[in-house]
Amino acid sequence: MPLLKHAKKKQRQDIKKTIEQKKLKTIYKQLIKKVKETPTQEGANAAYKAIDKAAKINMLHDNKAAHLKSDVAKAMAGKTQAPKAKAVTKSKAKAKTKSTAKKSSSKKK
Repeated sequence: MPLLKHAKKKQRQDIKKTIEQKKLKTIYKQLIKKVKETPTQEGANAAYKAIDKAAKINMLHDNKAAHLKSDVAKAMAGKTQAPKAKAVTKSKAKAKTKSTAKKSSSKKK
């Protein structure tokens, strides 16, 4: 328990700051979770805003904030785009290169 006047004031400030930071932390975590489940542009914008606010008051490191914003962007890109069919094309391309390699090796003999 603080005895000095400035120590008492500092304790009051710390309690207030802790409460505000806890609110902000729960908000940005909930927004990120919501965007990952159901991606919407409004949700992503709200998540970006909350993450930036937390980084601004040094609650999050700048790199951590960038990482979280990247996760939100990936969730937005992954959920809104149709599944890609590149895997099929790659396997066909590999098959073609193998057959051409066999032909070229047989020509050398």
